[in-house]
Amino acid sequence: MRITRRFVGVTFPLLLGLAMALGVSPCPGQGRAPGAKGPGTGDSIPAGAKTAVFAGGCFWCIESDFEKAPGVLDVASGYGGGTMRNPTYLTYAYGKHREVILVTYDPRKVTYAGLVEFLLKHVNPVDRGGSFIDRGQQYSPAIYYENDDEKAAAQRVIKAIDDMKVLRSKIAVAVLPRTAFWPAEEYHQDYHDKNPEKYAQYRARCGRDSFVKRIWGAEADKLTLPGAYPEGVAAGEKEKAVESSRGK
Repeated sequence: MRITRRFVGVTFPLLLGLAMALGVSPCPGQGRAPGAKGPGTGDSIPAGAKTAVFAGGCFWCIESDFEKAPGVLDVASGYGGGTMRNPTYLTYAYGKHREVILVTYDPRKVTYAGLVEFLLKHVNPVDRGGSFIDRGQQYSPAIYYENDDEKAAAQRVIKAIDDMKVLRSKIAVAVLPRTAFWPAEEYHQDYHDKNPEKYAQYRARCGRDSFVKRIWGAEADKLTLPGAYPEGVAAGEKEKAVESSRGK
């Protein structure tokens, strides 16, 4: 079930009642402050790993996409950017949250700017009203920055892709200060692995893959902009990182 416009007019208390009737916890977890790791980050996460938060529409899809990104160690689905504490799948939109992912990555292998480039190549960045078939602010793409350096990096990547003239209009993705990350319910984590048939059906009809293929083709998974990789990473290591990510 996706929260879309069909829920407009449904009251907040009724949604809470539905959550309880369905056995969905109204408090899926404590919010995570900027820089904190999310659920699913295991013992293999090395010291010095960093995190980033992005919104890219359906978190089932964008989580699956980012698991293939170079330098990414872990991805968790959740809610962020809103005002409600302890949001759930049935209530997050009413608290002005978006579906987001918490990305844990190795800064020795990829930069924050590289992750922003990857995000913008896997969403429709000119759509302000949602993402593909999922409509509403809760599905609109967003980049969350933790400091001025990340904000500047995001803006540089946006300008660089705008300058490519591959999109029909200017990028409209929001660039916002990072707030607490609220992990989604466990059944949403790794949804593409737990429910492969249902996920494949949704993915096929939502329009994401056809859009990405039409705009980027084989370049979608490649990070080509300056600053996508840390200084000192050789060209061969970059290609190795891309090939390694495809095998995840």
